[in-house]
Amino acid sequence: MTSIWTITTGRSGSRWLADTLDQLEGVTAIHEPEPRLFAANRAAAEGAVCDDLLRSMRPNVGEALYVETSPFTAHLVPAISRVFPGARFIHLHRCPRAFVSSALSLWFPPEDSWWPNTIPFEEPWQRMVWWWAEVNRIGLECPGDVFRVKSEDLWNGSSLGDLAEWVSKGSGVIGPAKRVNTGGAQLTWRVNWEPFLQEIAGPVMYALGRH
Repeated sequence: MTSIWTITTGRSGSRWLADTLDQLEGVTAIHEPEPRLFAANRAAAEGAVCDDLLRSMRPNVGEALYVETSPFTAHLVPAISRVFPGARFIHLHRCPRAFVSSALSLWFPPEDSWWPNTIPFEEPWQRMVWWWAEVNRIGLECPGDVFRVKSEDLWNGSSLGDLAEWVSKGSGVIGPAKRVNTGGAQLTWRVNWEPFLQEIAGPVMYALGRH
């Protein structure tokens, strides 16, 4: 099975990305198919080997190019690469301040099974800063064929054509899908959170061209 997976925090356009890429001929793009990968990703983050579990959760889907945009795959990258040889990855990242604001508005209280017990902080906003740094560190270190892109550059269309060509190996043309799951009012990033963000996520931010 030829497959592409996202490495992303969530709240970064992953559902929109699936709807957009599903327009490509020969591509089956799904956001979070059942069974969802929360628990498997958490187990991998805590040191479990999840190859057999992943194989049972994602059987072969046929001849179509399979794209999954679940936001809970980062710690499964090694297992994905072993179970699905030739797997490619889209490293989708959003401004950390916007991500944290969105996550706090729409994700809390979250399901306990979503998060690895390795997160060393208790405050929700600190946990989300840590999550952003951890997932995007994995994205930066991911070997192989990786398309690294800012959410903002997909939403404004400046990188959408390049992504379509990468996914379809030069044969696809798509337009952006309607954005969904954007939620209501967003919490505002607080200035007093900035020193913590710089300490925890600064190196990853700068490596991704973010400040």
